Amino acid sequence: MSIEGDVVRCFIDDKKIIEFPGGGLYDSGRVGLSVNGVVARFDDFMVTGPQVPDGGSAFLVNPQAQLATIWATIKRGK
Repeated sequence: MSIEGDVVRCFIDDKKIIEFPGGGLYDSGRVGLSVNGVVARFDDFMVTGPQVPDGGSAFLVNPQAQLATIWATIKRGK
């Protein structure tokens, strides 16, 4: 997703899938992802830009989401 001026653009694998006005609504604040009524997985989500503070190196939000734990969950079929 990119917000430049009053334009919001959304991308999947660097391909633009939608563009709409409304970027001016998002001058500052938090970033979140949400879905309704479906199962979704978000991967490699980054927030960057000249006004975004550098939070340092990437880290896992949830240490339980480490690769070994994820593979164990997949193998168990959960």
